[in-house]
Amino acid sequence: MQTGKRRRVRAAATGSGSASVATMDSGPEATGAQADGVGSRASGPVNPVPILRWSTDDLPPDQRYRTWYLRDWPRSEPIYRTEPTEPFNTRWESVQLGPVIFVYAEITGMRWERRRQDIRSSDFDPIIVNLMLEGEAQGDMDGRPFHETAGMFHFHDLCRPSLHASTASRTYSIVIPRPVAETWFAPVRDLHGLVVDGAAAGALFAYSAHLREMLPRLDLSEADRLGRVLLELLSVALLATRSRPSDRLSAENVLRSNVINLVGLIR
Repeated sequence: MQTGKRRRVRAAATGSGSASVATMDSGPEATGAQADGVGSRASGPVNPVPILRWSTDDLPPDQRYRTWYLRDWPRSEPIYRTEPTEPFNTRWESVQLGPVIFVYAEITGMRWERRRQDIRSSDFDPIIVNLMLEGEAQGDMDGRPFHETAGMFHFHDLCRPSLHASTASRTYSIVIPRPVAETWFAPVRDLHGLVVDGAAAGALFAYSAHLREMLPRLDLSEADRLGRVLLELLSVALLATRSRPSDRLSAENVLRSNVINLVGLIR
């Protein structure tokens, strides 16, 4: 679920657009998806993190939307009912970091809908966090009005219905399996359509940008730890945003918040 400022989708900086390339830094683009030999140079990591890249750039314009819609990632069946609102194009890159998937995407304007019957027939039930780098989205998340612009992120629960429209966009997304989300953020019932902005969102945006820039140099042994940092930052953002009973914060939550504040001061 991507959204963004209306414009032509362009290749991402530092050679990290979603089409397949021979390395992260150079090589011809090819339509489709494959695991990328990231950091395969002698100076790179011993066991590089595989990056999956995918793009419709090289397809004829009249084939781009259908090819994307029928793509078998992250599931063989479409997750949303979608309708482009402008000529379609997209680029994606994704990487598994421990239990979560980190995604960068560029995609043109779209209408997105997930109905109750879609949910009943699907076994795909993560909670997705979408960070808006450029663009805008608005709609309804199971009765909750929803509006997201650049610099904000929101939670999207795929076990609940939604309908929204978006302009073209550049986004990061974090795909979190439901058991992981319930462990870190329970209860999760109030998360669907929750929008986080301002200082509460800033640390997650900054870390996501740095993480994407680091991907060519990452070793697989670091993946789980880096995914955990994403979850920690989301937990801290929820502390600052979520409506909660007036319970005292746990020592662990206070420590998390203090660590993030210290990181901000050092930066």
